[in-house]
Amino acid sequence: MSIMNISDKEFDAIINSNKIYGDNFSEQEIKNWFDHEKNASYELYEEVNTNEYDIQNEVHVYSKLRDKKFSKCLALGAADGGDVAPLASIVDEFIVIEPEERFWNTSIGDTTTSYISPTINGDINIPSESVDLAVSIGCLHHIPNVSHVIMELGRTLKKGGTYILREPIVSMGDWRKPRRGLTAFERGLPHEALLESIKNAGLKPYLVRYYDCPIIPFIARKTGLKECYSYYPIVMFDIMLCALFKWNMRYHQDKWYHKFAPSSVYILAEKI
Repeated sequence: MSIMNISDKEFDAIINSNKIYGDNFSEQEIKNWFDHEKNASYELYEEVNTNEYDIQNEVHVYSKLRDKKFSKCLALGAADGGDVAPLASIVDEFIVIEPEERFWNTSIGDTTTSYISPTINGDINIPSESVDLAVSIGCLHHIPNVSHVIMELGRTLKKGGTYILREPIVSMGDWRKPRRGLTAFERGLPHEALLESIKNAGLKPYLVRYYDCPIIPFIARKTGLKECYSYYPIVMFDIMLCALFKWNMRYHQDKWYHKFAPSSVYILAEKI
């Protein structure tokens, strides 16, 4: 099934199903998606690359790991390593799975780094229980077979290892239409289905932090404030607002009052 060819009835069924769209795709459907997103994600990254997530990453999850040390970190879809670079001081080696070879390098920060290409079916070609940290920061919503990839990340983690995830948990609008600042195929991941996939992979979430209330960037745009989450007070205000309006969470925010709710999540989980 192509995203562009979904009928209104099919789209309504998908956004109300609480399932991850793409999990049941055929091999050919996965390949079509993969081929498109590889180039589209690179072009979007070059266009909108920003440090806006740095403070959010630190406040929500990285600050919880500063007293730890990791021998090997598997970073999924980490591009040039910008999102995981703040972890370089506590990681001895990075392994990055990244389809776009223009991002590949030999180090992230001062940490030795090797890059490998992903497989179409989502299998990760490294041994089981070979890393003690796995990170997927804002990349799973660009791929179709999310649950299988999470299962593979869980397989690669040693017992007691840590998994870091950051993902949008709203539909991100109608995928069948052009959306400003988004690739054609990306969509958010329903948070309940996402948590279920994590648990099915043998991972136990111990921190779930909802964030990014859409009303904040909306007001920022109206007032001309760029990269609003680059400001620590705004990040903290967002935490408060998302806690206050967590009850209003829904996958498809098609009404203005739905915007008063978290739209993304950070998760820290442990391999059990």
